[in-house]
Amino acid sequence: MEQYENNAAALAHFRSVCENAHDEQVKLLGRILKENSDTEFGTEHGFSEITGYDDFIKHVPVSTFSDYEKPIERIIKGERNILTKAPPVFYNISSGSTGEPKYFPICAEDITQQKLYFVDAPRGVIQEALPGYDTKDLFGCIFRMGDVFLTRMPDGIPNGIRSGAYAELAEMDGTFDCSCFSAPEAVLFPEKPQNMMYVKVRFALTNNNITAIHSVFVHRAIIIFEFILNNWDLLIDDIENGTVNSAFDVSEEWRDYIRKNLPPAPERAAFLRSLDRESLRKDMLKKIWPDIKYIMLITGDSFGYYHQELFRYIGGVPLHGFIYASSEAVMGLPPRLGVTDEYVLLPDTCLFEFSPEDEPDKLITMQELEIGRKYDIFITTVSGLYRYDLGDVVEVTGKYGGAPAVKICYRRNMILNLVDEKLNISQFENTMNEFRNRTGIKAEFYFITGNFETYPARYELFIETADELCDEYTAVFDECLRLNSINYAGMRDFHEIGAPIITKLKPGTYAGYEEDCRKKGLRVEQYKPLRFVADNTKFTYFNQKKEKTFYGKEK
Repeated sequence: MEQYENNAAALAHFRSVCENAHDEQVKLLGRILKENSDTEFGTEHGFSEITGYDDFIKHVPVSTFSDYEKPIERIIKGERNILTKAPPVFYNISSGSTGEPKYFPICAEDITQQKLYFVDAPRGVIQEALPGYDTKDLFGCIFRMGDVFLTRMPDGIPNGIRSGAYAELAEMDGTFDCSCFSAPEAVLFPEKPQNMMYVKVRFALTNNNITAIHSVFVHRAIIIFEFILNNWDLLIDDIENGTVNSAFDVSEEWRDYIRKNLPPAPERAAFLRSLDRESLRKDMLKKIWPDIKYIMLITGDSFGYYHQELFRYIGGVPLHGFIYASSEAVMGLPPRLGVTDEYVLLPDTCLFEFSPEDEPDKLITMQELEIGRKYDIFITTVSGLYRYDLGDVVEVTGKYGGAPAVKICYRRNMILNLVDEKLNISQFENTMNEFRNRTGIKAEFYFITGNFETYPARYELFIETADELCDEYTAVFDECLRLNSINYAGMRDFHEIGAPIITKLKPGTYAGYEEDCRKKGLRVEQYKPLRFVADNTKFTYFNQKKEKTFYGKEK
């Protein structure tokens, strides 16, 4: 894949490959087969004999991560030419939502794809949508919320999360431009995993010239916005005096760093103090940073409460939906500014196959998709995954040239299934939105799990909120579940699922959970919000943080 001389050229490339999506898919498959024909995987599956897609699906079966565990273990130990001819330059770590984190070896071409579609093409979209501003106006001072930690495998190859892969490698070879961010290099790339939120917030709040905010997932941005508002007076005092209040959990190392690099800023503090804290809950960004031009992060209906809250904070600041990507591959890009829940699939990054949700034994290509239908996605990547079951369910919403535009519905393995009712993430988020509308309860964090202590089994909602709860809310929650899942309603009517339980968590529970993860070296910054918890370790932690449980009654 080429390097593009500017953002406009990258955007033009995106549009060109989408316009010629079928040809790009054919070319990509042919190149992957040719380049990897002499690998161990390519030899075993007859890559050199494959003449096209029909041959490909005859020679290569559909796969899951379990098919790659042993080959990847060998690659990590130093063996080469197993899945790809190109050696790994990075190992993407999965979010580890269930079980142990997974490692995916990533080749150099994958990193080039990431720069193109994480950085260059999105900036092209933004520049085209906001033509009255120059590059410095748009990208001159970005509040980057995501964390990147410079860590390595035992053989020295870098590892980390997908969102930080390009930045981490570019930082290592000295080609990453840190000058466009509000925080300096040492803050953007700390030497060890740790909570950098206060430090990044201090640099951003002290700076009046923020032009953009970049995050990964929307819930991280909301957490930071809430942190700012909940600690408004203390933060302003620190800005005014160049200090770090003892109330903040900041190491002595970073306290010294801030004292040396953020001197007292009384004028900025006076401006912030002139703002009414309560009014900041609406249109917060423009009030704090008058020069902000856009915000970039992943959001959409599947993020439920956080998605709704976002627009209250950002007001009229334009939003870019960032990227559709996973540890396995870079897969989709929002085609326009203001698109929050639609991604155009990228024909030059993966070979895509699809299985209709209601016809799981059928596999089709891009050209056969129908608008309005839902599909499971299978991908073949440049980094050595072949016909890989991604586990995502998407709905086709339209076309962009010859490429499909999709909405991400849910992860197929993210369902709660007590008695074959199969509650999915979308149904649960819709349930919580309805529950909030009916009760006025503002949840800082929530998830649902199965409770099997009684017969029949029942759902248990864990929720962290400052609002008061009562037993009557369990009936409301039950009604909201029935409204959003016909299968749940049927199982309740037949008494195969009992009345739900609501457990209120102690204040600070989720913040404490994330801090524990950081101390263990886990990557929390790329996690999607916890919604279904089946992992025993996670459940044990939250079960110990119960404040009070409210029980529903059978009718």
